[in-house]
Amino acid sequence: MINWRRAEVHGGTFFFSLVTESRAPILAIPGARSLLREVTLECRRQWPFHMEAVVLMPDHLHAVWRLPGGYSDYSKRGGWLKKEFTKE
Repeated sequence: MINWRRAEVHGGTFFFSLVTESRAPILAIPGARSLLREVTLECRRQWPFHMEAVVLMPDHLHAVWRLPGGYSDYSKRGGWLKKEFTKE
């Protein structure tokens, strides 16, 4: 396993990927993308961030998020997003 070192950058811009379990193509299911949008909007209400870009594929997504000054925990937002999407 690779041991990444990540600098804590407050208000930084972050690129990351989220992958579905076992790379199941669930993001291609009708309604899944609108559900992802709803969950993302709720996440943004709780923890502000700006979506600079997103690429949505059937089994994963790539995103570039810019966090406001004073925040550096993009992984909390990404984890919450996956959890809430999965619950729905």
